[in-house]
Amino acid sequence: MTDTVPAPAELVDALRGPSPNYKRSEMDRALARLDECEPALLALLREAAEDPGRFDEREGPSSFALIYALHLLARRGSKAAHEPLLAFLRQPPEIVDCLLGGAITEDLGVWLYATAAGRSSGLEGLVLDPSGEEWSRSAAVDALVMLADHDPALSSGIVEFLRALLSDPEIPDAEPLLSMVVSGLITLGDTASADMLRRCVEELRIDPFWIRAESIDPGLASSGPRGAYCERQLARYLPEGDRHRSLAGWAAFEENRNRPSYRPTARPGSDRKAVAKKAGAKSKARRKAQKKARRKQRKRR
Repeated sequence: MTDTVPAPAELVDALRGPSPNYKRSEMDRALARLDECEPALLALLREAAEDPGRFDEREGPSSFALIYALHLLARRGSKAAHEPLLAFLRQPPEIVDCLLGGAITEDLGVWLYATAAGRSSGLEGLVLDPSGEEWSRSAAVDALVMLADHDPALSSGIVEFLRALLSDPEIPDAEPLLSMVVSGLITLGDTASADMLRRCVEELRIDPFWIRAESIDPGLASSGPRGAYCERQLARYLPEGDRHRSLAGWAAFEENRNRPSYRPTARPGSDRKAVAKKAGAKSKARRKAQKKARRKQRKRR
């Protein structure tokens, strides 16, 4: 008697379970039949993009099915996953943060790059969308840097796009997005932007905590050969040798993780968005005062 071979939909459905522990065996089975599993993985992603509230409610607080699906689709290099992923990232920021958590600042840039299939337009649209979650937009910048690093034909157009962001008055000062743009131009070794980058730091357009003016020239001089950054990112987040390494080590897959819901609560002071907004307003006021003081100092000189 032979064992029944599970259908691809059943393999993907096994990733939906409530266990917070890393699903190593389920991932192995899906990886072994990744081509067949792609339609079911895409269906899961589209479900999250179209109705994330219902998706989260059904999946439960300990499920990481969306993260599993995105990792597998990126490993597959699924071109069909790119538009649904962009659509999901245009959901309200608190929803994106709730369902992806720390993967936004870690894996998301590689997921976007791996599914873009050499196309930059969708990534540029996400970067320019002011309603998008700020760290997701930064991840899109990182994906653009990877595209430019990998493909010389795309490099000049992407560099021009990144330069334009630095002088865009619609982007508030000190947003993570601008820091990622400066970092990306340094990674690409764009020496022609050196003066512009230094000016952004000196005028406090970006937070000096991330990049200082004196580090720009050494950074540009030490940028690696073409393709090195892209290879490094892929080796970190989509490793070939140990296909479990980039997910299995996450604290998110440990037991008893208390993931807060994005659903609003009536308790005073418990609204994370309101708290973040208040903190952001204070930070913005402080940066504005610093910028004003810096301008006064330059006038005195």
